[in-house]
Amino acid sequence: MTKQDFKQISFAALAILLLLSFYGCIEGSPNINDNVVEDGWGRAHPDTYDSMQITSHVMNWLQSSQHEDGSWNASPADTAAVVLLCAANNVLPQQNSRWGAMVSKALQYLVSIQSPSGEYSWEENENCMVICAMIEGFCLTGSPVAENSARRAYVRMMTTTKNVNPWVVRCVLYARVFNESQISQNHFVADVVEKLRLNHDINSLLNLYLLDQITTVETIELNKFLETVSFEKELNNGIDWCYTITEVLFAKGGVQWENWQNEYFRILRRRLVNIETQDSNKLLAYFEPERESEVLHGRTYFTARVAMLFATN
Repeated sequence: MTKQDFKQISFAALAILLLLSFYGCIEGSPNINDNVVEDGWGRAHPDTYDSMQITSHVMNWLQSSQHEDGSWNASPADTAAVVLLCAANNVLPQQNSRWGAMVSKALQYLVSIQSPSGEYSWEENENCMVICAMIEGFCLTGSPVAENSARRAYVRMMTTTKNVNPWVVRCVLYARVFNESQISQNHFVADVVEKLRLNHDINSLLNLYLLDQITTVETIELNKFLETVSFEKELNNGIDWCYTITEVLFAKGGVQWENWQNEYFRILRRRLVNIETQDSNKLLAYFEPERESEVLHGRTYFTARVAMLFATN
């Protein structure tokens, strides 16, 4: 056999191997369908569906399931979660679009349920969440109604809240847009920081970091947790817990953020359920809650909160 013959045979063999590999025929090679998810029509689409497409389909589903009164399931938490998602994607209520109309109706609903004393809900977490949504609503619209409603609720919350939780911390962060310099506001923030420091758990350290009040020693302790954090494991503690971690890792950036981001995109992407619709230009999708911690608030809440994670992708 000549040297030229050997080269021709080698190239032919390589071509055959490449073809076999492409069609998934070589033992141990991944099948091309391994990374495919079926949509509502039984057709397959790539698992690399980007975050903008996912968000668009989720927003369509939320718009289609909104109640006439502007709420989702007559739930302040569900409705606030959708408003926060709209704000994360800069959906302006004044826009002449179905999404703009959706968030406008949602804000009107939240204003309508506010009590004379200022609360949106007697449940502390839910009330703080709605306050955050209303502040974002004010930022989106510049509406004096939204601003007055949010300010009244925030002032009331400062005088009545007993526990410090992530939504209280977010209220403090969101309320910075008001440029408040009142003594009561300063005392409240100082009290929140003191309670977080006394608790001294991972949740407290995460929130101290977000408030920019974390010490060097606390930062070292927090970093030890973040070095080995796993989305798969932390999801057992609920989607809001995972979102708090996401906020911190996003702010820090680097390899830890990239790993966390890739992990939650891979895990949650498989939860996306597409719904058949006659309008191919208006695809609908939601995220299906599975674990006990996810089912707790229901499909609307879980979908909106997961989509918030994709807004940072």
